[in-house]
Amino acid sequence: MCKAVEEFSEKIAVERANEEKNSIAVKMLKAGKYALEEISNLTGLTLLEVQDLQKTL
Repeated sequence: MCKAVEEFSEKIAVERANEEKNSIAVKMLKAGKYALEEISNLTGLTLLEVQDLQKTL
């Protein structure tokens, strides 16, 4: 049971970190001051992930 709680907590932490990365990337895309490669490098997202986020704006 304890192992399951730890795994769930870790999963939630990873999801929150990914949400934060996405949020930062969206702000950078909206600012229009950064190249997609820069956003990728600074956030840790892949270039494809950044491009997908750009398409949603």
